[in-house]
Amino acid sequence: MARSRTTFQKGQCGNPNGVPKTMIGDLSIHDVRAALRKSEPTIRAKLIELAEAGDMQAIRLLYDKIQPSIKPFQIPYAMPISTDNPTTMANDTLTAVTAGSIGTEDATKLFQMMAIQQQITETSELRKEISELKEMIQNVGK
Repeated sequence: MARSRTTFQKGQCGNPNGVPKTMIGDLSIHDVRAALRKSEPTIRAKLIELAEAGDMQAIRLLYDKIQPSIKPFQIPYAMPISTDNPTTMANDTLTAVTAGSIGTEDATKLFQMMAIQQQITETSELRKEISELKEMIQNVGK
């Protein structure tokens, strides 16, 4: 079966110049924005009219612009946690979760921070032990 002349050729772009990024139809982005600014009061009034008539898309658009979605935010709080050992810290965190003082997401973040702190502590202790071992090895040879 012979190929049609309208099919794309391998290795050749169908639109080598691409779509101009600064043009919408025959207008530049600047022209479109200027036209929208000029018509904005009329468009806004029509959108409100549609929303008042029960158009759900218009209602949703208005609410998204007037009252954006509520995003979660963190409320800082002080929580006494013993830093003596990791087990006590974990128990204090679990107690705070079960008491309703903190949420599970905050507890998860605390556990992650505890794990990082534990790694830092272990690394510090290992460096100290390695340093002591090096010193002992040097002293043996003397």
